[in-house]
Amino acid sequence: MGRWLLHMINEREEFTPSLVIDSLRTRRQTLPLLDNLSSCVLIYLDANDGTRRQRYAHAAASDPIKATVSYVDAINHPTEREVVHLKPLAHLALDSNDLKPGEAVTEAINQLGLLKGP
Repeated sequence: MGRWLLHMINEREEFTPSLVIDSLRTRRQTLPLLDNLSSCVLIYLDANDGTRRQRYAHAAASDPIKATVSYVDAINHPTEREVVHLKPLAHLALDSNDLKPGEAVTEAINQLGLLKGP
């Protein structure tokens, strides 16, 4: 029921006090984390179709699985179509069209004030 991720995090909590989980796709994966981890923050990275298409093509150049699946087939997969239902649950919905991967992380940290210094 999607709780495997919560169990894995709980098992490693003493060794990994902070972590980032990339690519949550379903409410089944996400809700147990949000409901059971008080420090859990969900960041929804949004991008328009053109940006997503370019990123997929770039990833497919080095990912043998993506290289065999068209962008249209990938976005129409039932799991991928479910991703949009996570946006209302997010603490932050970040427009990532003009951001590089490292910039998205920095922007999310800044907007949420996650690294507050002295």
